[in-house]
Amino acid sequence: MTTNEKILDFNDYKFLLDDIEQKLKDYIVKNFDIKDDNINLKYIHTSKVKLVNDTICESLNLEPRDFYLSGLIALFHDYSRFEQFKTYSTYSDLKSIDHANLAVQRLFDEGEFDNFVDNVSSEEKSLIYKAIKNHNKFAMDPDLTERELLFCNIIRDADKLDIFRILCEDPQCCDIEKGKLTEEELENFYNHKLYKKTTNVNFYNRALLHFSMIYDLNFKISFEIMFKEQYLKKYFYSLVLWANFKIGKKLMNCFDYIQDYIKEKIEE
Repeated sequence: MTTNEKILDFNDYKFLLDDIEQKLKDYIVKNFDIKDDNINLKYIHTSKVKLVNDTICESLNLEPRDFYLSGLIALFHDYSRFEQFKTYSTYSDLKSIDHANLAVQRLFDEGEFDNFVDNVSSEEKSLIYKAIKNHNKFAMDPDLTERELLFCNIIRDADKLDIFRILCEDPQCCDIEKGKLTEEELENFYNHKLYKKTTNVNFYNRALLHFSMIYDLNFKISFEIMFKEQYLKKYFYSLVLWANFKIGKKLMNCFDYIQDYIKEKIEE
């Protein structure tokens, strides 16, 4: 009898995920310089995303097998980040390569996924493939099924929440020009539109990009985590500390607006 044929509960799947996570960590430590702060950043991020992912799955009362599949997606969503930094010395997809596309290429087209996991069906592999490929996209594949969309939304939320944890420590505004917010950018923000990454980055539109990420959260628990951990407030305070100028009122108003938006989503 294979693992897939057994009736497993959450504890069984958590044990399996722990074992796979350790295999993945061993692979990273063996093949990349874990003492490099940039590599270590994504090493920690992977584990943190997995934990947030678990919390979201539990709040949705996913079946044990779906909990397991979602956990695999979380563990491997940034599989190619380490190779990306080793090769290009950057995590910017705009300046190097789309890390999600590279991940599914290596994991599934080249078969590296099978080095870590041996108990998923071809249909489940397809689900994992699509969730990883879509986790970083500005717009997801419009042909996703309802089930596929669920798993994509879970990993996208978990990923964003841990990105905010990282931003609280490093708001990523150092060494970029101050700039200013345009009326078009503000109008898009107040109309709940996401801000697409470009190479034309300044202090203000970088902050607005990060604020707008919150519009792309999908589950009540995600907003509750944002509020409980005070990620938005910590991030904004980090911006204030890093900036060598007084933060403009327009960005202050955006901060107040997105704070209220989080509270509204929690109360829905």
